[in-house]
Amino acid sequence: MPHLIIEHSADISEKSVKILMQEIQSIMNSHEGNFDADQCKCRSFVFKEYAVGKLDQKKSSFIHITLKALSGRFVEIRKTLAVKISQFSHKFILDLNLSSKRCDISVDIVEMERETYQKIRVE
Repeated sequence: MPHLIIEHSADISEKSVKILMQEIQSIMNSHEGNFDADQCKCRSFVFKEYAVGKLDQKKSSFIHITLKALSGRFVEIRKTLAVKISQFSHKFILDLNLSSKRCDISVDIVEMERETYQKIRVE
């Protein structure tokens, strides 16, 4: 039951973020470790006011991708997935051409403890 959370600067369009989400789910599906993209809850948060280091939004952009997954996968599997997502995101952002702004991309894969994670589906 992964959770994909994308936080990003306002100059990265919601349409682009939706495409990025779909591509990350494809990467998850093809990666070892049983990251079930079909059960993935995806969401994004846009920020209009921000700073990246000493640069404000006139000179910088950012995208931070958090993937929360149930615990138990080897660190090497999580690391390889983070690298794949990072590399794809780098190419994706280059293709957006953000008007010569610097864009910082970060990826974090966070483990959710199986013992404390609860899920209920109401139908």
